[in-house]
Amino acid sequence: MSVALQLHNVKEVVVLRVAREIAMNLHDIEDILKNNGVAPKQWEEIKCSPYFIGVLSEQLASWTSALNTQERVKIKSAAIIEEWLIEADRLAHDHQQPLNQRVELMKLIKSLSGMGLTAAEGGGGERFSVTINLGNSESIKIDKEVTAKVIEGDIVGRGE
Repeated sequence: MSVALQLHNVKEVVVLRVAREIAMNLHDIEDILKNNGVAPKQWEEIKCSPYFIGVLSEQLASWTSALNTQERVKIKSAAIIEEWLIEADRLAHDHQQPLNQRVELMKLIKSLSGMGLTAAEGGGGERFSVTINLGNSESIKIDKEVTAKVIEGDIVGRGE
């Protein structure tokens, strides 16, 4: 049994998630613990655990690494936008605001959601790419656009 599982029956994945979120420093510890279902008594034990301290140290090193700068900026920007969406919703529905400003705000919100984009614009569709290195600087590359398919059917055998 791992050390994490000996901590008041806290699952190892919860300890890892808490450590990662603390390292990311996007939310208060109280919110992180609440969102992960960690009780105050569990937290007191977890935060002193050598296992947790090691995991947190690894997560901090990974998160603050220069190689992670682009991902850090992307995640923090997304978090800021997510929090701002509440204010954007309020402004978009505030009839005291000029209509042209509300329309522009709704266009921005629409673009953030990806609604109305074609596959070529980044709103859907997938790419499949395989590169086979043959040595001596030779390679075969297969790059294909894959169209999403909807599979319809009925659920059977659920014992209802």
